[in-house]
Amino acid sequence: MKILNLEEEFRISVETFFTFFFENANFKQKYHSSRGDNQIEVKAWTPTSDNRYTREVSFCSFISNNPVINRLVGDKAKVKEVQHYKYIENGSLYVSSETFFDGSSIGKSFSSVSEWTVSPISNPLPGCKVVIVVKNNYNGSMFKGVLENWVHDTTEDSFKQWLTLVRQQVEEYEKNEQLKRITPTPVKNNNNNNNNTNNKVKSSNNNNNNNSNNNNNNNSKKNITNYIDEDDEIMVDENQKSNKQQQQQQKYNDSNSVQHINSLNGNNNNNNSNGEEDFSDSELSDISRKAPSHLDFNSDDDDEDNLRKNNNNNNNNGNENFNEEEENEEDDEEDEDDFDYDDIQSTSDDKFYDSNDVWQISNNNNNSNNERLRNTRSKKDIKNFMININNDISHLKSIIEVNHNRLFGLEDAFTQIQKTNTTIITTQRSSPPLNHNNNSNNNNNNNNTTAAPLLTNTTMVDNTYLTKLEECVKNIQEDEIRTREKQKEWIEKISELERKLNSIGTAQSRSILWVNILALIFFLIGWPIVAKKLWKSLAPFLTTLLTRK
Repeated sequence: MKILNLEEEFRISVETFFTFFFENANFKQKYHSSRGDNQIEVKAWTPTSDNRYTREVSFCSFISNNPVINRLVGDKAKVKEVQHYKYIENGSLYVSSETFFDGSSIGKSFSSVSEWTVSPISNPLPGCKVVIVVKNNYNGSMFKGVLENWVHDTTEDSFKQWLTLVRQQVEEYEKNEQLKRITPTPVKNNNNNNNNTNNKVKSSNNNNNNNSNNNNNNNSKKNITNYIDEDDEIMVDENQKSNKQQQQQQKYNDSNSVQHINSLNGNNNNNNSNGEEDFSDSELSDISRKAPSHLDFNSDDDDEDNLRKNNNNNNNNGNENFNEEEENEEDDEEDEDDFDYDDIQSTSDDKFYDSNDVWQISNNNNNSNNERLRNTRSKKDIKNFMININNDISHLKSIIEVNHNRLFGLEDAFTQIQKTNTTIITTQRSSPPLNHNNNSNNNNNNNNTTAAPLLTNTTMVDNTYLTKLEECVKNIQEDEIRTREKQKEWIEKISELERKLNSIGTAQSRSILWVNILALIFFLIGWPIVAKKLWKSLAPFLTTLLTRK
């Protein structure tokens, strides 16, 4: 007896290992087809009286290319496996398989028992350890060493191939699990265009300090956050204002605001000498829009407040180079409706002209905007996560539907064909008689034209399924013919053996009869003659002995 031991660890649980490689017949068929076996038949698991489950597996296996083994065993062998499984202590799985060889006298002298013990392990979690033990025994005496070595080598190769297939499927499962665990991570695009140049601007003390503060606030508001999902689609930040808000702004008509803009342009040109961009005429025209009716144009503070809002909108209009999706546009509109521009105070301490031509709000308003951005980001993260889950569920549903259609598609197709045939027959039977009117003729022609493609389609489907059925029937008939031929061969062999036995028996019986006949003749005829001759030869000898005494 030779024993084969193999061990392997996998990063899956014991239950998933059983569902992947023992519960269904798919992996078993895949394994045997990779070995080149045919006529594979895997039955379902059935419970037994000793709290176990059992099933039978039968297949036809190619034996070996070795001519010596082919002469001894044959080219192919019909193999039958009887498998049992049960769960033992500590959540371990125990599977045993006993193999039987049919078709040759030498195969009956082989016995092979395979055992799988799948036990959970603590490192890594969840994980399992698979221990395979194969016991091969040959009860014969002729060519014992050659046959045992051959069986041991073939079993080792086949079980290593089984482990490689298991390893490949586990790796695919781990990759799918890693893809499911990946969540969208935010990636920031900072548009800090004039961060260093704004700090170099030298003006009056009040303007210099306020401009530096406003630049930092402006850069914090100009950060565009892009979220990358599985399809690498970029979602635009909530800071970008929608077109609705830009269209709501109106042009200024007050001469005081125009003069104030001109004075600010003079300051802006001084800043542009340090590396900043100039206002164009189009930008000035965009700035000089009409204010809403609720604003007061009499004070310079109100003018500066309105100008600040317009400059913010113009800057955001320049940054809107990304195409927003429908869901992001709805979220942006809700956030814009929640944002109250009346909260912005028009004091001279909070409003300063930025080098990027944007008026900024105070630090308190910036903090509130940042909180809103965080809330919207968290909402988008949750949405992306839910979208990924829905995609996975839909993918699984599609796989299940495909498998269901593969299993039950033929039955549905046959029922549909029967229904179509019955409907066509009923329509042909219930078709009204021809009338002599032109309208009735036209209607009949239309019905014939519509019925013709239906008939062609149904006939095509019928022909395809009939061809498939004919092929299946032919295969079954061929198998039956082969089995009958084999039965005939066996019957002929048995009859020949019976004839030989009968011939041997008749020859033996004839010889025994002749011996018996000769014995009778000897005892009837020959024995008295022999007795007389013996008496004649022994009589004088006996008389001499008697006289001496």
